[in-house]
Amino acid sequence: MSKIKTVGIVGTGVIGTGWIIRNLAHNKIVHAYDQNKNLKNYVLKEIKRTSKSIKKLFGKKILIKNLKFFNSLEKALSNVDFVQESVLEDLELKKSVFEQLDKLSPENTIIASSSSYLLISKISELVKHKYRCINAHPALPPHIVPFVEVAGGVNTDPKIIKQAVSIYKKAKYAAITVNKAVSYTHLRAHETKANLVCRLLLE
Repeated sequence: MSKIKTVGIVGTGVIGTGWIIRNLAHNKIVHAYDQNKNLKNYVLKEIKRTSKSIKKLFGKKILIKNLKFFNSLEKALSNVDFVQESVLEDLELKKSVFEQLDKLSPENTIIASSSSYLLISKISELVKHKYRCINAHPALPPHIVPFVEVAGGVNTDPKIIKQAVSIYKKAKYAAITVNKAVSYTHLRAHETKANLVCRLLLE
């Protein structure tokens, strides 16, 4: 897991698209999947819209050739080194999606949820390999604000949490570990301040 080359992004709305842009900016190959195929156009428009900001932040252009869209979740997860789930904030939906992610992704791949308040222990209830499941909630937007909160569940391997924090730090995130039993609402004030600072810097 020390070398992450291909990242699977499942759910390509606002948060998922932010993850896509951030990973592309760090030269990752991104496999993108969403049941709503119309979101492909949204992703491409956002990449174009944010291109100047990304170049200002990271000093390089995004290589669009590194982004691959898939109509099949199974194909999207083939040979990925890391999975970031960003579907709608609905527990039953996320539980169903995580069950599929666990079945279809390589067994040693970390599976991270972007959930802002649903605990990974709940999200991963139907998952066989619970040890590799984590929460990884970003500040918004994740391609601009370099902050992510990482938390495990009752069955998460502590080594997986350490690996995940290291992975996010390599993508220039200020990644912190939070208590697995809490939601993230107590950190919203810090997120708001971070958003403001980053936007001011980009003006």
